[in-house]
Amino acid sequence: MPLTVNDGTLLVNGSTASSSLTTVNAGETLGGGGTVGNTLVNGGTLSPGNSIGTLTVAGDLVFTSASTYMVEVSPANSDFTYVTGTATLGGATVQARFAPGSYVEKRYTILTAGGGVNGSFSGPVNTNLPANFKSALATDGNNAYLDLALDYKPPQYGNGLNRNQQNVAATLENFFSNTGGIPLSFGALTPRGLSQASGEIATGASQAAFNAQTLFLNALTDPFTTGAQGAAPPPPSSQAMGYAATPHESRLRDAFASLSVKAPPLSAPVFEPRWRTFGSGYGGSAATPRSGAMTRPVMFTAAWAARPTRLRRAHRSALRSAAAAPRSA
Repeated sequence: MPLTVNDGTLLVNGSTASSSLTTVNAGETLGGGGTVGNTLVNGGTLSPGNSIGTLTVAGDLVFTSASTYMVEVSPANSDFTYVTGTATLGGATVQARFAPGSYVEKRYTILTAGGGVNGSFSGPVNTNLPANFKSALATDGNNAYLDLALDYKPPQYGNGLNRNQQNVAATLENFFSNTGGIPLSFGALTPRGLSQASGEIATGASQAAFNAQTLFLNALTDPFTTGAQGAAPPPPSSQAMGYAATPHESRLRDAFASLSVKAPPLSAPVFEPRWRTFGSGYGGSAATPRSGAMTRPVMFTAAWAARPTRLRRAHRSALRSAAAAPRSA
């Protein structure tokens, strides 16, 4: 007698091949890993296997346009339907569900019909598939396929990948095309993830650290930095230099009159701090070329160094001695 699925899910794990026709109406599901006879999916869902598995149709299989063909995909395999007769696909929608795993294959055979395939599927509708994977459907005389391609140019990225990211993406795409498999996590890489996958961040950070250390030590030990390593400060401006900077520089007589005929009396020493700080800004950039298609982006480092230094005791003692010495006529 014919079988009709009107409410719920029918899982056939044995054989109903003796049935003249199995009909799956709208909203209902036929699945399992056994064998059924002639089957009409009339707006319902055909989901072979209990998880990932194979359902055999001993006869002909017909989909209507409102029907759904649901397949689960794993890194190693996918759901599959084997039809001994003719398969009429009728524009039914393929819904693919991807299980977590280390890689996905490039092409999955999801249906084979010994008597030939008529028409084509529509869709596919993907669930939990990373945005960088693009799926497509294909058929030949006896098979229906679910193809996966790796494409790092989805609409949300546009042409915004830099050179390094583009080179990493091209390398991954070529590997996927040549081997037919790649870790699924690579399909979820964003532009930031492509930069991390290049492996250059760690090596660049190491080189930048060495550059920063060298620049820091050079700034810290520079003997020509004012106040560093006991270097004397620049000499103060003389009275003549101070006078020349005034608006009266054309009055030569006043300029000569400003010269002292004897050493001016020393004023009492003022308080001078024992510590002095100095600073030096530094920075730099470096690029490391690589063989092949990938190049490392430029790394830049910049920082500020400061260190207190003590004034020379001899200089301070000389000032005190000059202040205490008797003044001559």
